[in-house]
Amino acid sequence: MSEFLDPSFQTTLKEQLADANIDITVTFTKVDGSTRIMHATLAPNLITESAADAAKAPRKPNPDVCVVWDKDVGQWRSFRWDSIREISFTG
Repeated sequence: MSEFLDPSFQTTLKEQLADANIDITVTFTKVDGSTRIMHATLAPNLITESAADAAKAPRKPNPDVCVVWDKDVGQWRSFRWDSIREISFTG
């Protein structure tokens, strides 16, 4: 089993994503097979969603997916835990 599928690892990563002082880059394989590199965060002060985005109905949580704010595109994005290839930390 990959370390990325370990619930304790997932909890720790989400805590680190919420820390604005840590830059996290997630490299994963998209459903179409291509590789995606995302600069992700869950730090409230770095999330710049509009009022329209905030008003959308929340989705049912999926434990196989991590929803994060993509700092490069300024929108919510997600990746599957089992598709992660690499995670790097700076800060």
